[in-house]
This record gives sequence, C-alpha cells and structure tokens, in this order.
Amino acid sequence: MFKPLKTLIFLTLIMLVLLGVAWFVPEGGFNFGDFNIRYPNIDKVKLAIIGESPKSDTLEIKKEQIEVANSIEVTEAIEVKPDSLLVAQVADSTIEPIKPSPITPELLKERIIPIEFADNNKSALKDFFVYLAEGKTKTEQVRVMHFGDSQIEGDRITMFIRSALQARFGGNGVGIIPGYPQSYQPLNVKHSVSGDWRYTSLHDGGNEVSQFGLLGGITQIEDGSNGEKIEFKKVGKDARSNHFKRLRVFYGQNDSTYLMELGVNDQIVDAEMLPKIENIAEHRFSIPELSNKLELQFNGKGPLTVYGVSMESDWGIYVDNIPQRGSSGAVFTKFDTEFSKTVFNLLNVKLVILQYGVNVVPGNLDNYNYYEEILYRQIKAIKSFKPDVSVLLIGVSDMSRKNEDKFESYPSIEKVRNAQRNAAFRAGAAFWDCYTAMGGKNSMPEWVNANPSLATKDFTHFNFRGAKLIAEMFTASLLNEYSNFQSNHKSN
Repeated sequence: MFKPLKTLIFLTLIMLVLLGVAWFVPEGGFNFGDFNIRYPNIDKVKLAIIGESPKSDTLEIKKEQIEVANSIEVTEAIEVKPDSLLVAQVADSTIEPIKPSPITPELLKERIIPIEFADNNKSALKDFFVYLAEGKTKTEQVRVMHFGDSQIEGDRITMFIRSALQARFGGNGVGIIPGYPQSYQPLNVKHSVSGDWRYTSLHDGGNEVSQFGLLGGITQIEDGSNGEKIEFKKVGKDARSNHFKRLRVFYGQNDSTYLMELGVNDQIVDAEMLPKIENIAEHRFSIPELSNKLELQFNGKGPLTVYGVSMESDWGIYVDNIPQRGSSGAVFTKFDTEFSKTVFNLLNVKLVILQYGVNVVPGNLDNYNYYEEILYRQIKAIKSFKPDVSVLLIGVSDMSRKNEDKFESYPSIEKVRNAQRNAAFRAGAAFWDCYTAMGGKNSMPEWVNANPSLATKDFTHFNFRGAKLIAEMFTASLLNEYSNFQSNHKSN
C-alpha cells in the first residue's frame, strides 16, 4: 500500500511538472505540420487560479487544411453525415455568460434584404411573376415546392411563406405530405397509419427512392389484402390550411387494381378503383368542408406505392414542405427525369425554393468550388423537369461552434454562402442571403439569446419564432420584388 505522504509528494511533483510545461507553451498551442496541440499557457493558468476569464474579446480560429476530394466522393460523404439537429451543442458552465441580445423581430423586419440576380438580370423569377400578375391563381393552382434540410422540418418556415402567399393570392390547405407520418408533422394535421406500410425517405437512400422520391420519399405496401389505412385529423378549426376542399392521392407501381375508399368522420363517402400503373397517377376526392377526420383505405393484392397526398382547393397558390434531413441538396440529379417531368406537370410547379447548407458548413474546407458545381447541376436538373419553372435559392443561415469560451460562426459559412450564390447565378436562379438577413457573422448567438429566443441552443436551427421571422423577412423580400416587377411590367 502507498503511504499518504508518498502519495501527496507524488501528486505534488506531477502538478509542478505540468505547471512547468505551461511556462513554455506559446499562445495557440504547438503546431506540428497540419496538426495543432492545445495546452493552457501560464497566463491562462493564472487566470484560472484567480477565477477570471481571458480579457481578449477576439479569438483566433485556426482553419483546418483539408484536401478537396473528388466531387462525387465528397457529395456522398456529405449525404451520410448525421444531421446537425442530432448533434446539438449544449451550453455549459465553461462558456462565458452572454448578455441578452439587443435584436428584436421588429428591428430585423425594418430592413428588406433584396432578392439577388446575376448581373441584375431579373428574368430568373419572370415566369413565376408573370403567372401571378395575370391572375392565374384565381382560376387554377400555382405550385411552389420548398425543398430543404432539417431547417424546414415540421413545416417550419414553409408554413409562414404559404400563409403569406395564400393571403395574397388565394388557396387553402397544407399541400403535399407523405403517405406515412413523419416525426415532425405540420401543425394543422395529425397524421397516422395502420397496416403494413413501409416508408423510405430520401435520407434513407436506395435506388428506388432516389428515382421516385421527388415528393420527399415513398410509402409502400407489399400487399393490401388487410385494408391498409392512412388517416388525417384536422387540428385548429379556424386555420386557413384546414379549409381545403380536395384530397389528391398520388400513387403507382401497383401490379393489379386497388380499391381506394374515402372515409369522412368515420363514414365511407366515396370509392375509386385504381388501375394498374407502372409510373405515377393521381385521383382526386372532393372533401366536405365540415370534415374533421379523413381516412383512406386501400384494398388489393400485390404492391402499391403512395408518393404523397395533397390537401388543397381548386385554385390558389400552394407551397409544399419537402424536408430532407441530413441533405446537402444533391438529390435532384438522382431523380428519374421522365417521372419528375410528370410530377411537375401534374402539380403545375411554377417556383422551386431550395434551402440547404447547414450540413455542408462543418466540413470547414479551404474552398467550396465542388459544392458550387454540385448545386449548379441540381438547379439545371430542376429546370429540365419543367422549362418554365423558376428557382430561388435561400442561402445558408449563420451557425456557431464553441471556440474556447464563446460561440462563434464557423469560418466556412461565407464560403458556403458564396458557393451557393455563384451556383444560383450560373444556373439562372435567384438568390436570397439568409446569413446577411440574420445579421451576418456571429449573429446566431444573438438569435439564441434574444428575448424571447429565436433559435435553439444547438446554435444551428431556428425555433418556431425564429422560423416565422425568417419566413416573414424572406416573403417580404419576395413580394417586394414582385411589386417591382408589376410596376415595370405595366409600364412596358
């Protein structure tokens, strides 16, 4: 056994050795090639002993030197990274206390961050704006599809864009949702299934969903002999999104006929025999306005795929929320082109909004030329689905990582933002700078610490209030650009 005195002497010697090393440690630690070893120097040891924090207000961020690999390999690596929502950074006692943020929604909404165009050529949104200006939403549907990563899950951001556009141009209903309920559901829909359904999302991967998952994923049954069901319940009777009058079911890949029955408030009110379809088809049900509970029951033999179900009315504007958790946005070139053309024409898609980036930023590469090229190809693929579709890319939001005793913006944020802008301009798309709208560098901590808070403590995602604010700022910019278009359109 060790004697207490010897143990004390041993520990004291260890502490003296460690303290001695601290005398010789340079600021920032030791550098060995591309590697950096951090160790507290004597100044920080002194400060720790007397209980003070470093007085410097600025901290140097060392950029990792990472060789850029083949673009395809990098894309695949991005796609399988866990989403930033799942690796939250939680504040702890070692972080310097941050004063409440002075920013407020009122201050942020006072300024409009304009939509950007390549060489100020505003033709990128012309086809969409012309459709609105001609009053098409008063007689038919105009579709906006909002694709993004986890930043838009649960209809966040999208629902507020939809609400503002429907208030201006008409329409009721949340638009397309998957056949199978998601973890984060729209606020006004309670969604469930019964039976042997299998859902594959774009994040899950696989050849079939990559080709046919344009509406977010595919919901399938191997055999419908037991009467598989999909059920929807309206939540919030006064919500505009609950006053829809039509249910559209997009289905296909069934080897035999299927009987699809519609139940309203626990009563079967309609039925349709679905023919054998190799690709995609749709069926429309009229919905009584006072319905609170809707149920689709499928009876048949063999497989059947439900691509999505849309809650809508006969005319107006519809904004579909299609989140892809963990995605960098490199999905559109994988879709079956003919299938995608059919879907875009069935829906009369006029505008596609893309919102990605939070899964790319943590790579901290020296440059993002490869990502610019990837996004360029995605936008060109979307335009090949429907030549008159407009594309608008919302740039990456600010996001922070812990750097010693503070949360600071990732050093790659602006590089990713610039790559997105360049890709949009090269491909003939419009661009909206979300990062600048938030306040630029180190704005995320201000959103987290606003009162009330506008972002979550993972310093990456907006909370409900923040999502609403960003949506309002974006929509204000979009409608301001539309007003400018109207003025010029009339004068011409």
